[in-house]
Amino acid sequence: MKLNDFRNEIDALDKEIVELIVKRMEISKAISEYKYKHNLPIRDANRESELIKNRTEHIEDLALKKALESVFEAILKSSRNVQALVRTN
Repeated sequence: MKLNDFRNEIDALDKEIVELIVKRMEISKAISEYKYKHNLPIRDANRESELIKNRTEHIEDLALKKALESVFEAILKSSRNVQALVRTN
């Protein structure tokens, strides 16, 4: 395989990841509305910790596990930001 072949595979995966993250953020908007109506805070630290643990506990390679934990931390932070924006609009 050539470098461009690898890059093309990554590009295809990135496109799928973007589509999934957009769907996830749309759900975050709906969650924000629910939380607002039910007087719930945007952040649920226990839920976030459990989510990260559940998504990464099966990964044996420590470097990959730490990398995925960082990815989910960024996703969750972005989700909280989206929820905050929904509340201000």
